[in-house]
Amino acid sequence: EPATNRPPAASWMPDSRRLVLAGNPAPSSGATLWLADTRSESLSRLLADPSGGQTTPSVSPDGKRLLFTKLEVDRDIVELPLDGSAPRTLLATSLPEFAPAWSPSGDQFAYVTRRNGSDELWVRSKEGNWDRPVVTAKEFPTLEALVSPVFSPDGSRIAYTAVLAGGGRRRSLAISPAAGGTPTIVADGYAPTWSPDGSKIAFLWIKPDGSTPVAIISVGSDRPPT
Repeated sequence: EPATNRPPAASWMPDSRRLVLAGNPAPSSGATLWLADTRSESLSRLLADPSGGQTTPSVSPDGKRLLFTKLEVDRDIVELPLDGSAPRTLLATSLPEFAPAWSPSGDQFAYVTRRNGSDELWVRSKEGNWDRPVVTAKEFPTLEALVSPVFSPDGSRIAYTAVLAGGGRRRSLAISPAAGGTPTIVADGYAPTWSPDGSKIAFLWIKPDGSTPVAIISVGSDRPPT
């Protein structure tokens, strides 16, 4: 495992053996996309452009496509076929769109946009024929930022982190219905990922003492994370 300048963002391929990483070997700056094989311990670059600015990968459920954020002065959402064909921009406006995440069906994706001046979580069809909000300032009046959305395995819910003003910029791990509605805050933390049955979430838990262990919380339970 080569040393990286920061922990790389990652998204598993369906075979649970390979994964796409967004990072660069230290001391390089920025991030580029790599395909990693956990058995052979090999790394191969997915895009020829080594300049960086490729982050938050999300592999489609069939393993044939990849969404990622292309960092420029503006941020856009790009789909990269994993058969070597050319990338295709799915969403590009004069405002930032970033942090995409495929739904389990692969026909829609969640993303963060600043179309109304502050971070909002929206869901959009792959073809772009519909686009709707899930989380806005209405749900979180003190919202400063939204981070790392991810669909539940059945596609009905989205977990994410809401960074809220006050109290030292609290980072709240929350769940919202994918169709929109009242969010549920489950813990302080970020970087969620669902268990295959959708009953638990693994995440980085921000404990009262300031430490951030990897933890698991049962969805819908009053039990604290472990």
